[in-house]
Amino acid sequence: MKFTADPSWVAGALAACRERLRQFARKVVPDPIERVIKIYPARGKTRTDPGIMACRLFMVLVRDGKAVSVSFSTDWFLKPHHDEIKDGYGFHLRCYGSAYHSPTPQFDGQEVNEWCQWLAGPCYCAHDSGDSDEYEQLMLTGGTEAVWARLEAYWGEMFLEWV
Repeated sequence: MKFTADPSWVAGALAACRERLRQFARKVVPDPIERVIKIYPARGKTRTDPGIMACRLFMVLVRDGKAVSVSFSTDWFLKPHHDEIKDGYGFHLRCYGSAYHSPTPQFDGQEVNEWCQWLAGPCYCAHDSGDSDEYEQLMLTGGTEAVWARLEAYWGEMFLEWV
């Protein structure tokens, strides 16, 4: 699928996300929706951790004790490590994909994560990197509101009853 930065595409994508949510909903989900943006700082090498990590951004939508999230790498590294970074990293947005966080298993045999910061307790979660291009394009062409709309649709796909 080829993405474009055409503003009409963003408006269409937002409308499609909202319509998907309406189609999947059988019941009205009470508010409030909690929107969380968490930015984790970059880190450099230490005595106990030889790794380098870029600054990361998480957008999390929490509702009714269930959450969906998307994570991005900014490719912003600490200055002392700029020379150590391989070619291909360039100080641009890179999406890792979406995830869901549920207090109950979503499929047979799903293992529990003992602590989830988004649910403040145990959760069953799974990560999907296959949608990372979609989220990157939404962020770049529609900003956070486009990403929030897609996360609302994703929450509905995961947790609302099917019509």
